Amino acid sequence: MNVTDRLADFIVQMHFGAIPETAIEKAKEGVLDFIGCTLAGSKNQVGRKIVEYVRSQRGREEATVFGMGFKTLSSFAGLANGVMAHADDFDDISFSIPGHPSVPVLPAVFGLGELKNISGKDLLTAYITGFEVECKVGKTLAPHLYQRGWHATSVLGSLGAASAASWVLKLDKEKVVHTLGIVSSMASGLRVNLGSMTKPLHIGLSAQHGIMAASLSEKGLTANPLALEEKTGLFPVFAGEWNMSLGIDYLGNPFDFISPGITFKQYPSCAETHPALDGVISLVNENHIEADTILSVDCIVTTMDRDVLVYHHPKNATEGKFSLEFCVALGILEKKATISQFIDEKVREPKIMEMMNKVSMKVDPTLSPDGYTGAATEVSLRLKDGTVLTRRVDQPKGAPENPLSREELLNKFRNCASVCFNEDSIERIIDKVMNIEKIRTLKPLMEELRG
Repeated sequence: MNVTDRLADFIVQMHFGAIPETAIEKAKEGVLDFIGCTLAGSKNQVGRKIVEYVRSQRGREEATVFGMGFKTLSSFAGLANGVMAHADDFDDISFSIPGHPSVPVLPAVFGLGELKNISGKDLLTAYITGFEVECKVGKTLAPHLYQRGWHATSVLGSLGAASAASWVLKLDKEKVVHTLGIVSSMASGLRVNLGSMTKPLHIGLSAQHGIMAASLSEKGLTANPLALEEKTGLFPVFAGEWNMSLGIDYLGNPFDFISPGITFKQYPSCAETHPALDGVISLVNENHIEADTILSVDCIVTTMDRDVLVYHHPKNATEGKFSLEFCVALGILEKKATISQFIDEKVREPKIMEMMNKVSMKVDPTLSPDGYTGAATEVSLRLKDGTVLTRRVDQPKGAPENPLSREELLNKFRNCASVCFNEDSIERIIDKVMNIEKIRTLKPLMEELRG
């Protein structure tokens, strides 16, 4: 059976009862984290720009733009919510891709799901379906797609969003095949734009394209049924080579939500900076280190860290999220890294710039099996008195092996949502999402999220 057929069979056959309870619980956390990141991102300059654009397009009132008080076409709601959710780079990650699995999929599910007034069980099923396709295809193509310069979240997210949208629309197998073919010509996103405002745009477009592809297929638009695997199709063009036994052969067995699992971020920056942040913050706190006693900071990183964290002298906060030097300096000087700290003025602070100049990056290929799985980092603080303090972090806080607790995740949501809602509204949203499998219609939740 060809690739597209196998994916289509998985999508049309998926149902809530086939999903393990562990995956359901993690998916509910994923929904809550996504909503929180979207609300926080509505105040980001990128979020504000996309809301301004979408509001100008308005159209029929089909789906909610979170926290903004208006509805628009489902595809434009997917665009806006996708961009806002990724604007702060605070959303979940998976090294199966490697990238951010939820932000392309959930805006598509919410956009079409509100239009079709689906149940909470249907929302979770569509989300897990798209997430699973995205991650298993990611494993199949990794690391070649990423090494070629493609933004994996954007490319694979288009497939995930289209898969989830197909499930919401209850498309038959033939139409799902055409949906995947249509979206394969819409998938894109270049790594060159990591650290720019265009990176979050990639995600919104993936969600929008997923909605459009499924909706067009529903209306009879067709595509090459082998658009993924033909010699000029997505797999050969984007990755060059692939291995089905690493991913697609294991669709739903186990679900990626269970293994390798999902990472919820505790810092609003590129995931590759998180082990270094954990390392320097713990060293400074445990040893009561004053910044002016530090001579230099040595960071031993993976190949992927080197290829992604390319802004050694960031000019703004967006670039700072992809700067090991800035994040390490921030962690040392302020002992934390929050959304409020990632502002342009912070990047230009003299004390931050001085500390950034003390940070060096060196690659150790043995830190990661293929250089593109995981983000282990070893940091060493060299003090002026000759002392050297070293900490290696293999699994940063938030990783499946070192997870955020449920309460930590709820507090992250509360902090993110507080920019749009009062405490009572926030607690109502938490209650609805954490019991979402029990709700018969999304309408009450969407009314709450509209703001």
